[in-house]
Amino acid sequence: LALKHPAQTTIVQMQKDGTYRVVYGTDLDKITGRVKLSVVGYGRKTQEGGDTLGGRSATELSANITKLNQALTDDATIRHISLVGCNLDNPTDNSTSTYAAQTLQNLKEIGVTSTSARSDYVAIGPDGRKLTSSTGTDAWKHKDSKAKTHYSFNELTGEVESRVYNSEGTLVRYNGKHLGDNNSQYQTNIVLQLSDNETVKNATNALTKKHPDNSYIAKIDDNGKLTVYDLNGNEVNLNVNGKYRINVVAHGSEMTAIGAEQLAAHITNLQTKLRIEQTEQGRIALVGCETDKPSSSGTAAAITSLAQLVAKRLYDSGNGTINAEVTGRTTQIEVNADGTKTMLTGGTKTVYSWDTDKGGMSQKTETVKSHSGVLKNPLINLNEEIQRLEELLKSTSEKQSKHSDLLSRTLYAFRAFHEVREYELGFYHSDLKAFKLNFDEHLRTNPNSEIIGELNRINVVLQDFITDIEAQDLRRTEQSVQQSVLLVREKYEATKVLEVGDKVIELKRIRGWLLSLSSRSSEMHEQLEQDIAIEHEIQVAKESQTELEQWDTSEIRQGRTTDPFVGYKRQVIIMTENDPDIIQSTSYLAEKYPDNTTIVRMDKNGNYKVVYGLKLNEIPKGDIKVVINAHGNPGGIRNRSIEEIAEHISIIDRAVGKDSGVRKVSLVACSLGGDYVKILLPELRKKGVSNTKVSVRLVPVIVDADGRKIMSNSVEGISGKYRSNALKKTYAFNEKGEIIPVDSYTDEHYDVSLSIDKDGSPKIERIYGNKRLSELKGPLKVFVKAESFSETEQMLHQFKDVLPSGASIAHLSIKTPKDNDWFAQGNVLQQTQNLDSLGGRLNASVVVYSDSEDAQVSLAARNRDSGVRIVKGDTRFIKDPLMSKNVMVILEHGGLESSQQYLIFRGDDFDAGIRVRILHSDEDHPTTRGTLENLDLISQVTQQPIRNITISASTTENLSHYQELVEALSNKYKVNVEVRVKIAGGKSVEWLSKTPQDSDVIVRTPPHLAETQPHNDKKLQDWDTPNQEQINKLKAESQKTKPQLANHDHQVLIQTEPDDNVKDSTLKLALKHPA
Repeated sequence: LALKHPAQTTIVQMQKDGTYRVVYGTDLDKITGRVKLSVVGYGRKTQEGGDTLGGRSATELSANITKLNQALTDDATIRHISLVGCNLDNPTDNSTSTYAAQTLQNLKEIGVTSTSARSDYVAIGPDGRKLTSSTGTDAWKHKDSKAKTHYSFNELTGEVESRVYNSEGTLVRYNGKHLGDNNSQYQTNIVLQLSDNETVKNATNALTKKHPDNSYIAKIDDNGKLTVYDLNGNEVNLNVNGKYRINVVAHGSEMTAIGAEQLAAHITNLQTKLRIEQTEQGRIALVGCETDKPSSSGTAAAITSLAQLVAKRLYDSGNGTINAEVTGRTTQIEVNADGTKTMLTGGTKTVYSWDTDKGGMSQKTETVKSHSGVLKNPLINLNEEIQRLEELLKSTSEKQSKHSDLLSRTLYAFRAFHEVREYELGFYHSDLKAFKLNFDEHLRTNPNSEIIGELNRINVVLQDFITDIEAQDLRRTEQSVQQSVLLVREKYEATKVLEVGDKVIELKRIRGWLLSLSSRSSEMHEQLEQDIAIEHEIQVAKESQTELEQWDTSEIRQGRTTDPFVGYKRQVIIMTENDPDIIQSTSYLAEKYPDNTTIVRMDKNGNYKVVYGLKLNEIPKGDIKVVINAHGNPGGIRNRSIEEIAEHISIIDRAVGKDSGVRKVSLVACSLGGDYVKILLPELRKKGVSNTKVSVRLVPVIVDADGRKIMSNSVEGISGKYRSNALKKTYAFNEKGEIIPVDSYTDEHYDVSLSIDKDGSPKIERIYGNKRLSELKGPLKVFVKAESFSETEQMLHQFKDVLPSGASIAHLSIKTPKDNDWFAQGNVLQQTQNLDSLGGRLNASVVVYSDSEDAQVSLAARNRDSGVRIVKGDTRFIKDPLMSKNVMVILEHGGLESSQQYLIFRGDDFDAGIRVRILHSDEDHPTTRGTLENLDLISQVTQQPIRNITISASTTENLSHYQELVEALSNKYKVNVEVRVKIAGGKSVEWLSKTPQDSDVIVRTPPHLAETQPHNDKKLQDWDTPNQEQINKLKAESQKTKPQLANHDHQVLIQTEPDDNVKDSTLKLALKHPA
């Protein structure tokens, strides 16, 4: 926990009687600001069924915290207490779950305002994150909201109340009670709709439909009459009793135009009409953009925002509405279709309330659940602009500054309409009328503007434009209506290549246009009957959007590029399913070219979501490579027909737009066979994708961590092959329209292709784009037809010397000849050193592969960080400069991948006995015989003897296998052998061991986080403090950029018992915020 925020953390060890000592961080009397207190210990049940944390009852813990609080100065206040222990609270209606609530009540006098506790087993990850599990053995989750209960004081009654939220941040339980489908903590929800603007109406409908059983809409007519309606439009008279919320909905500019005084009067009138009999604090939310944005600079104490002014008038110095909060936001906000609110990133939400004790207004910042960098439908005036004002906008005069935003939006609108065909204008009639209303409002609030003449002229233009559209609509001929029908159908076709979120929006708009056209006559309705029925398609797209957003993700690491990207503008990787192997291999493929990759999730319906890289319509014009990353077999790609794969590729081809096209399709799926491509190519041609090559692997394929694809064929005795004309085939149409095989490994996608001339000098075979040598610049990707190692290295240094200034070799792809195998001599260690030396002297990454199908080494690769990987069959020898000296790590797989193994070592000469570390990362593992054979591979690297062997197992379920394995290794190598497993929280503990002197394998039971001995009340002076290595790590972490504490300036971690597991968990928490 401390490591998460090491520079903001103090660790305190405290025994049960309250005696404590600070063992890390700022002394208590030096801490300032708001303090978060995390109490770390075991959660235990008493014989009476109550709860304890660190052996303490809620009363005893409260006394400990009160004592610690006395050491803080007046400049530090404990605000929140996080109880970090197992099974402390039950989020159901269990009335005995009072530990955290009682703790909070006991500590109210010292200023504590909230506590939190968890109802599940709790562990701390190495990164300081709190993990929970319902069983304590598996399915550990981070931020499982339902396992955490929040306690705070009700601001009106002062009583402790509890809240439980789901993973979306929605309140699902309040004071121990399920809230049902509505999930609302308010007994009555009223929306005061202040305008009929389309965006405002949509926001009102979304807010009320979120809680349909207890929501109402209030409106004010032109005569100022206030009426309240239910959701069926019936006028109602309410008697509001209990907690209520009023959402005041309008554009922020509309609220500003109304003014704080009139807005407060509307709210007061509504409260009167609702006949509120209040027992709990209510809330009045100003749901509009920038309602809490300061209107002038002013001092901190000055009232500078609309929300502040409204709150001031409502509270009326304590004589008005003092039992309701008022909220506003400093930036733009939109109401989503599900009734949730999203605020523009960077803004804050402020809550104003009346402080009875102080007799004045107070304010606080409240956490917002949803932020976005871009809002689609913000509650702010439309972002449209007018073409006639280009010259006016060039002026920087202060006279126009308050109008520039409106004028810029008008300019944008007319530019957009200028691109629309004449018979399309009617579709935008309602949008234009809404904009005209906003312009009218701006004129009304600025009657004395010094450019009022220009503004009036523009207003006339807007009105004339609307009139022309309406007149055109009235005289629309049958022919023009048919043009509109064709247009809408054209727009419908265009939706098929849109990203799924945009597709849903556009389909809804098209349906509205179709309904408008069909209403003109019964004949038109009959003609469009099938077109109108796209509601099902909208629903399918919505379901696809939801599903695609829920797919798992994998981070794309930057800065690991091995190859410059040559020959294509971009690669688009299509993922066909939410599968861990597909997700991981997609990340590897993207990390090879992170700046030139777009990743698309695409479902069976062809609906897609871009999850990495440029949007398809943003990709620069040029040739595109499509990669289909999917599971395959001789029968085809899993869960996709050939026609569906062709449609997927066609969607990409159409979405990237004109002047671009798919020129290469790489099917990264196992064992498809050449016949698959011969069927796919004609399907692609039918869909307009005809000028493309398609490559296919005939055998199983895996994507390595550097993004390279390795093929294997056990039937033919070929394994671990990087490039093979026998195992990979590429096909394309020739000029006669015949499908023919083409070279799978051309040199056309390299900046330069080299060979060695007779005199040993570099011979330039080809330069991409037919450039001259003097025109080369930047990092180059170079293909080399090699000879011997020494000849090739000498030639490359000569080529480096003749390159023009500004050009350099960044990556080498070296193909060795059949009769000159670079890896036939020497051991693997020497080979990795030689390859690292070659790349290091040229400052380039290197890939070496053989022209021979039966070469010993199918691939050798050197990264710029001096890491080297040599693939020999199914074995990968890896030189990792970050490894410890004289250590050999063997990563083994089981199941279908049992033949694959990784040997990892530092790369310098071994000069002592080898410490072998065997890693089993999943539940599958090789047989005992397989592990013994893998250890024999060490002899290919070094002849040094084995000193000891440590096995890291992923589970303790396979006891008999690991006992047999330890016995076999001990008998063969006569060294100490141990097996370790990780327990909850990430700590590694010894499970099995055997020394040469032991007659049998010793079995140890690993400790469980939540099952331990009774509390040990050892005196504090006998507790272990963090050792110097741990202190140094905390200090080092405190110098790094770490996430800030949420809503607090400092946290204090209390270690409640001397147990090593509790101590380690506290240290992990400290590492989260070490400063």
